[in-house]
Amino acid sequence: MWLTKTQLLKSVIFNQNQETLALLPLKEKTEKELKKSFYHPEWLKIKGMISIIERNFSEGKNDLGKFLKNFPLDSEANLFYYLDEDQLLTKNTFQKIIEINPFSVIAYLNYGKNLENKGSFEEASENYERALEISENNDLVNTYLANVYLLQGYQQKAQIKLEEILKTTPDFWLIYEKLAEIFRQKGDQESARENFKKALKIKPDSASINFNLGKIAYEQGVFNEAEKYFQETILRKPDLAEAFYYLGLIYQNQGNYEKALKEYAQALKLNYQNPDLYYNQAIILNFQEKISESLAEYRKALEIRPNFPDVYYNMALIYKKKGEIAEAISAYEKTIELKPDFGEAYINLGSIFFEMNKLAEAERCYLEAIKIRGDYAKAYNNLGSVYFSQGEMEKAVINFKKALAIKPDYGSAFANLGLVYYKQGKKKEAEAEMVKACNSGYVPACNLVDPK
Repeated sequence: MWLTKTQLLKSVIFNQNQETLALLPLKEKTEKELKKSFYHPEWLKIKGMISIIERNFSEGKNDLGKFLKNFPLDSEANLFYYLDEDQLLTKNTFQKIIEINPFSVIAYLNYGKNLENKGSFEEASENYERALEISENNDLVNTYLANVYLLQGYQQKAQIKLEEILKTTPDFWLIYEKLAEIFRQKGDQESARENFKKALKIKPDSASINFNLGKIAYEQGVFNEAEKYFQETILRKPDLAEAFYYLGLIYQNQGNYEKALKEYAQALKLNYQNPDLYYNQAIILNFQEKISESLAEYRKALEIRPNFPDVYYNMALIYKKKGEIAEAISAYEKTIELKPDFGEAYINLGSIFFEMNKLAEAERCYLEAIKIRGDYAKAYNNLGSVYFSQGEMEKAVINFKKALAIKPDYGSAFANLGLVYYKQGKKKEAEAEMVKACNSGYVPACNLVDPK
């Protein structure tokens, strides 16, 4: 995060005793008020340097040019004036600034941020700490330091640092935003939401705060609230593809598939390459019976994330529906390879083998499903059918009863148990099971029930 012009102009002041730049804690003063309470010929230099750091080279060089007319030999101003974007904040540039001005908090702060962006968190921390040695208790520097703690996984250190800043600057929106991020990482959604809302109250035009509040609302299933926050996000940052993606998720959850596809398409226009987006589009297209298009979207998801078990599972379902059995078997086997505890994949693969009369393979699949989940009623019921087909009636009865113990209203299991009793010549018991199956809503059994 680069310092904003407003934040810097509120916190930069020229220290006449040391003749150096120093950062002081943020004060709620406008630029006009700050100028009125503090006037110094180096004001243009400060403004110009800030603009250059922000990549606003035109404005920065304009201010520095005016300053250099009166102070043409000022080394620091000259260095910033002749910087281009490629040179800005490199180690060489940073060292030159420090040689000219060893107390340049701006240099340490922004070079630290440059290191942070490159993933050099330890070095970034060292630069922020050096800035604090020059400008003790500086809110902005402490915020940057807390952020790098957070990136290193030091949540508690970051939280302590941020809460210290709030004692002196209770209306600094960025602190609340960072605290909210910490609570999110800890899984405390309510505290995160509370802090994001405090940040938004201070900075209502923030796209990132609106976006994060939208994500929390979405995860909590409050879709109308989430929709409002994502729309606010897009209003302030229309190129944020992920906001369109989340709107698509909301509409998909609400069953408004056309609106969902429209939002997904907008995210794709912004080059949002997320395998979950293609996955969700595929689900919608399959629901709309657009099978070829659905498979094409699943394949796009796999191009980005080759090891995506849910994609292979859903493709297997489509292949089975199309009668492409070899492809379905291959897709289920890939699903299991990627996610060995995917019980439903074993069940479905077992059902294919059962239909092919490959009973040993079917039995193996159902037993694997039961290993994964001991209360899998469907696995016991299907395993019972395997034993019934093999003529092992006692084993069949045991497994059908296990299925019913887990799921007492399992109509198919009642009917299967009835078939065993018919096979064993126990007509009365068989009819009783068929009645139970019919009463449980298993329609095929109703045709076998004596209407008397």
